[in-house]
Amino acid sequence: MEADSIIETLLKNRGLKTKKTIEEFFHPTRPENLKSPFDSAPAIRLIKSHIKKGHKIAIYGDYDVDGICSTAILWETLYTDYKNVFPHIPHRESEGYGLSIKGIDHCLEQGAKLIIAVDNGIVAHDQIKYCRKHTCDIIIIDHHEATSQRPEANCILHSTSCCATGLAWFFARDYLQKPPGLELVTIATVCDLVPLQNTNRSFVKYGLEELRNTTRVGLLALIQEAMIKKITPYEIGFIIGPRINAMGRLEHAIDSLRLLCTHKLDQATQLAKLLGETNKLRQDETRSSVDHALKTLDENNLPDMIIVSDTGYHPGVIGLIAGKLTEKYHRPCVAISIGETESKASCRSVSGFHITDHLRQYGDVLVAVGGPAMAAG
Repeated sequence: MEADSIIETLLKNRGLKTKKTIEEFFHPTRPENLKSPFDSAPAIRLIKSHIKKGHKIAIYGDYDVDGICSTAILWETLYTDYKNVFPHIPHRESEGYGLSIKGIDHCLEQGAKLIIAVDNGIVAHDQIKYCRKHTCDIIIIDHHEATSQRPEANCILHSTSCCATGLAWFFARDYLQKPPGLELVTIATVCDLVPLQNTNRSFVKYGLEELRNTTRVGLLALIQEAMIKKITPYEIGFIIGPRINAMGRLEHAIDSLRLLCTHKLDQATQLAKLLGETNKLRQDETRSSVDHALKTLDENNLPDMIIVSDTGYHPGVIGLIAGKLTEKYHRPCVAISIGETESKASCRSVSGFHITDHLRQYGDVLVAVGGPAMAAG
């Protein structure tokens, strides 16, 4: 097969069939020229009305790479000119995934009159009603799949075109009237495994250049701790991302956020060491749990959906267990950490099987279900 024919086939496999889409693939639009996927104006007006009144504002993120990076961008965007803003990263075990009543209560106890939920909230109907009932406004910036009914938030900035950090970047560009840095968007885009086309391709192509020349002391300390010599998508996805993720899996992800936002070299060095050590523990925990799960399976008689469970599975690594089994057997997998009163599950799927929709059929017997097509919790 000739080279031109191979290239044409590869492009078609990626859904690139027209001259325009092919041109955009090879020469992505610069991020500063990308059109925003939403109208930020109502949210900006609401934020500025709270700033004018001197109200406390909470940035409510999530404990994975995307949630941490998007929180960092939003916190920095507001904190530059307004100091009465604080971040909230939920604790995986005590609060759980996404917007929670416990997390909202913590923000309210700190005096928040406005919560900006990023990388979560688009399906948190009850939690948002609770927030509004307690006279606290709320803005949702989320990329997860929405249900037919939108939550009753004051403002919703929603798009599935990119990860939450990308949406936070678009909002920050509108708020600041200039494009912020792309390093964190690049890290989150690669680690969130979104398709590298269109907006996402622009973020990664041009963001890689910025990441290689970053002046963020936290990222520089992390790069040094990991002994990274050259930064490519591989280093982001398999070295940098896992370190940022590790805190949210085993400890508290607020330390990952501190690393990204600090301007102090000593603090950055200490936090980078902490992230590296925690990631090694995460690797050991994952390895032993996957080995245990494999021993419970009969490879000659595998079900259509693999389900493994144990009281010894740490809630922070069950997603990794499910991912490893799905990769090995190419079947949807559910990994369950059995608790005393409540068990937590993380699920991974294969192309063509929307595992979140499947699980929502059993919502009457599950405490909560959420996630995109290929993953659920």
